[in-house]
Amino acid sequence: MKGGSISAMADPCLNGAYIVTEFQNVLSIAVQCTTPNEQERPNMEEVLQKLEETHILSLNFKSNCKNF
Repeated sequence: MKGGSISAMADPCLNGAYIVTEFQNVLSIAVQCTTPNEQERPNMEEVLQKLEETHILSLNFKSNCKNF
């Protein structure tokens, strides 16, 4: 994202209740899926893999936060 705020892209109803890095990953995937050159877009298998990786990272982060 160029020159903008990640938080400006989030649903205001979330009131900031999201993990920034997780949101950045999902936003990055969305941008990749909408690139004008279809050859540069990820296929659905790649999208699913990236979303699963983001979810796993999120679960690890949440788990580690409980240990403090």
